[in-house]
Amino acid sequence: MLQLDRVSFTPQGKTLLDEVSLSVNAGEMYGLLGPNGAGKTTLLKAISGDIKASGSIQLYGKELAAWDRRELAKHLAVLPQASQLAFPFSAREVVALGLTPLTLSREQAKALIDEKMHATDCHGFADHAYPSLSGGERQRVQLARVLLQLSQASHPPLLLLDEPTSAQDLGHQHNLLTLVQQLAKSEGFAVVAILHDLNQVLRYCDRCCLLDRGQVCAIDSPMEVLSDERIKQHWQYQSQRVVLESGQVVLV
Repeated sequence: MLQLDRVSFTPQGKTLLDEVSLSVNAGEMYGLLGPNGAGKTTLLKAISGDIKASGSIQLYGKELAAWDRRELAKHLAVLPQASQLAFPFSAREVVALGLTPLTLSREQAKALIDEKMHATDCHGFADHAYPSLSGGERQRVQLARVLLQLSQASHPPLLLLDEPTSAQDLGHQHNLLTLVQQLAKSEGFAVVAILHDLNQVLRYCDRCCLLDRGQVCAIDSPMEVLSDERIKQHWQYQSQRVVLESGQVVLV
C-alpha cells in the first residue's frame, strides 16, 4: 500500500533521512521508533508531502506527487503532535474542518461529525472553545477531524500519527491506540505511528521500524526489533523483559 524506496532528505547539507526504504500494508499498525533526533518526524513529513524528499514514495503504486490533492486528502491524513489555531473555533467546528475534501449532505455531515466525536471521546466538550481545551482534549478533537477526513476513501486510507498519546492520560492513551488498532484490523487502515513508549509499540504494533540518525536500523515485529541489545545501543538504557501472567511482555 505504502512503499518508500531510498528516501533521503538533506537540507543545507545536513542529512536527516538517509536512503530510507520500507513498506506498510493495509490493515497494519506500524510503529516508527528511535531516540530523539532519529528522523521520525522528518520521515512522517516526507510521507505526508510536507517536505520534498528525494527517492520514491508511492501510495497504491502511484507516486505521492502525482496524486490529485483532493483525492490524496481523502486517503491520507496526519495527526500532528500539536495543533494551534488562531481562531476561537469550537471543538465541533475544528472537527468539521475534516469535511473539506468530502461531498456530503448537511445531514450526513452532522451525523459523521457526531460519530467521530463520540468515537474519540470528545463529544462532551463539542461546543467548548478549542483554545480552552487541554492538550489531550485537543489531540482527540484533531483525531476526530482526521478520521472524518478519511471517511470517503475509496481504498483503505493511510493514517499518520505523530506521538498521538503525548498529552493523554493512561486511560485515553489505551483508548486512542485501541481505536486506531481496531481501524487497522476492521477497516483496513494503514496506521503509521511515532511512539516513544516502547511498551506501547510491543502491545499495539504489528511491525515497526527503528530509525537512528536518519537511517533504518531494523524492521521487524516489535519483539524482534526491541531486543535488550538494541535498546542499550540506541537508547543507552539497560532494559529487561518481564512476562506478565496474561502472557504480555513488558519492558522495565
